[in-house]
Amino acid sequence: MCFMKIILTQDVKGTGKKGEIKEVSEGFARNFLINKKLAQIATKDILLKEQAKTQKQNKEKEKQNLDLQKQFSRVNKQKIYISEKVNDKNILYATIDEKRIIEELQKQLKATIEKKQITMEHIKQIGDYKIKIDFAGGLSAILFVLVSKE
Repeated sequence: MCFMKIILTQDVKGTGKKGEIKEVSEGFARNFLINKKLAQIATKDILLKEQAKTQKQNKEKEKQNLDLQKQFSRVNKQKIYISEKVNDKNILYATIDEKRIIEELQKQLKATIEKKQITMEHIKQIGDYKIKIDFAGGLSAILFVLVSKE
């Protein structure tokens, strides 16, 4: 039985995922995978291109992880201060929501966070609050928000 190296161009159940290099029987490769455009023959040029592509993806992923760590360390266990107008019962005239937290994080800590990362109840009174901020990879930061009257 002759075998052939191929690169999968799509996920193939029981064989592998897109981009993987596999060694399969020549008949399976030619009659099924290549014929249905699920794979292509793994020539030296294609292998080099695939290797360069993988290296580029790894560098990008490494950069993203580094950026993620920077954002996490900027926010985790940090404090932001917000002053708001309140009524005579110390209730805020305008509630503090995710959008306001994002603005204050940008202004006070130079951190860029998206709304979907923030888990919080809208703040309606002066006081100290803990807000959870989720990052990719299962990281969660705690941000302390100190709300005082203006």
